[in-house]
Amino acid sequence: ISYVLFPKSVASYTKNNVSVKLINKALLIVGILALIVVLFYFFLPKLAIIIFYGKDYLELINVLGLYGLVMMMLSLAYLLMFYNLALNRKKFIYLLLFFLIIETILIYIYHTSIMQIVLILLVLMFIMFISLLWYTYNAKTVDNNSSIQ
Repeated sequence: ISYVLFPKSVASYTKNNVSVKLINKALLIVGILALIVVLFYFFLPKLAIIIFYGKDYLELINVLGLYGLVMMMLSLAYLLMFYNLALNRKKFIYLLLFFLIIETILIYIYHTSIMQIVLILLVLMFIMFISLLWYTYNAKTVDNNSSIQ
């Protein structure tokens, strides 16, 4: 979806016709698809692990659903990153760098279990997604200094 979103967003940006409809639709589609996978991970974790990873990883049943949420937040954030790049907005990269540093520090300090690491990632990805969402809907475009419509 991000590979379709990027050129369409660039095209609307070059025509000075930036609209949130495109990103809203992309977020909805990716959100629904990711939610289906996350629900599968939560309700049938053993089956999901056997299908996707193999029996050797069955000990990860208790973290699979939460890890799915982490990947869902990352997928949605990824869309927002592509969209902002398409609109020639780059200041969000500082935000990503900030979260990368915090993530590295927290995992360095708290890494006694895979659950602890997944919980750190979940909280940070959620906050990063919300931050990128705020940035996307409130940032000014580079050329005309107007917000998206």
